[in-house]
Amino acid sequence: MLLDYVDFVVHIFSEKARQYYDLERLWKTAKRLVAADLKKAPKKPRANKKAAAKKSVADTKKTAPKKTAPKNTA
Repeated sequence: MLLDYVDFVVHIFSEKARQYYDLERLWKTAKRLVAADLKKAPKKPRANKKAAAKKSVADTKKTAPKKTAPKNTA
């Protein structure tokens, strides 16, 4: 099982899967933290994804050429 909390990721394995994937080998250079360290860490500002998406759509609408009906020259 994998839990993604944006700022950190939690992996939950059975003992057999843990031995197979050997994540400790991959993460051995990572800084180890305890719960008290997490409370002290300054929070990073997060981008508001919904606002950014709405702005992107609004910008597209503003810059998209307007469709016009073809003129009848007959």
